[in-house]
Amino acid sequence: LYRKLVENSSEGILIINYKGKILFANPAVVKMFGFKSINECIGKNALDLIDPKYHKIAKKDQLLVNNGKGDLYVQSHPT
Repeated sequence: LYRKLVENSSEGILIINYKGKILFANPAVVKMFGFKSINECIGKNALDLIDPKYHKIAKKDQLLVNNGKGDLYVQSHPT
C-alpha cells in the first residue's frame, strides 16, 4: 500500500542521505524535473534540484536533521 501511494503520488517524493544524495525518487520527481528515468536522478545531490537562492535554507535544514534536531519536510517555495 505504501509503495503504491508513493509511486502514484502527484507530489514529488525524495529520500536523501545525510549528505544530500538522492537515494529514491518517485515518478512525479522525474516528471517535475524533466529526467528521462528515476535512475537518472538517483545519486544526484538534492541541491541540484533546488533554486540556488534557497540553497542556504536547505543546507541549514539538512544540518538540523543530521544533528537530530529537526525533521526534514520540504515544500516547494514560491519563485
